[in-house]
Amino acid sequence: MFRIKAKARTGLVDGNGNDVQWIYTVWEQYKSGSGYGSWSDLDVGAGFRGDAYNHLEDEQDDTSTNVTFNYNIDHGGADFPASMAMQSIKVGNTWPGTVVTNPDGSQEAWLSPYQSVDGTC
Repeated sequence: MFRIKAKARTGLVDGNGNDVQWIYTVWEQYKSGSGYGSWSDLDVGAGFRGDAYNHLEDEQDDTSTNVTFNYNIDHGGADFPASMAMQSIKVGNTWPGTVVTNPDGSQEAWLSPYQSVDGTC
């Protein structure tokens, strides 16, 4: 599990100019008790701390108005209000994920949260 500590925009936007990808800073967590809310940050050196990415945001792009967010919503299309926007993972939330090692030896985490859209109609 990973707690979101910070997020940064990547600059990729949909057809309405709304962000569709972020880079997250995460700290790996451990189960520190039973039941809900019992997750604690691992000490420095004991777990992963670094950049993380969202599997659902991985398929987004900045060149098409046909951004479907993995649940068949054409966010840039005429049937989707321009006042609605993709939402990032909230800072402070804890999500499951996997640490991967890149070909250059660096590591990053990939998260599997739900994704949401918000705005006004």
